[in-house]
Amino acid sequence: MTKVIRDKWYPFAVKRIKRGVNNKTRLRQGLRRGQVLILLTGPYRGRRVIYLKQMERSGLLLVNGPFSVNGVPLKRVSQRFVIITSTRVNVHGIDLSGITDEYFKVEKKGKRAVKFPEAKKAVQKALDTQLLERVQKVDLLKDYLKSYFTITP
Repeated sequence: MTKVIRDKWYPFAVKRIKRGVNNKTRLRQGLRRGQVLILLTGPYRGRRVIYLKQMERSGLLLVNGPFSVNGVPLKRVSQRFVIITSTRVNVHGIDLSGITDEYFKVEKKGKRAVKFPEAKKAVQKALDTQLLERVQKVDLLKDYLKSYFTITP
């Protein structure tokens, strides 16, 4: 995004300034790997998910349900649209090296987009099994992840 700024005294002198190119997105305070977050927007609004890492290029958060527990797949979410809880899961040792921003590009077969390719299904299953092992070690965490977050007046 380039913003054109005209000099106040010399209207013919134009400066071009690039904004937001080299600024890395900072992680919100209190956000750690393995933290349970609550999604505030989208089709999974009110669901609890596990934060895995921050994406390098986009700065978005990589979260997972796990899918087999609450139906939330591996997805990217903006930091603005989550609530951070105090609950944590130990996710150290889980391999996330193959999951980058390019992983989420839509694959097309002809003119139609492929809904959920086999390669992504395999990655989702592998990640779910690793997360489920860690979730089951903590009492009542599986039930906590299944439940919805709601505010009643």
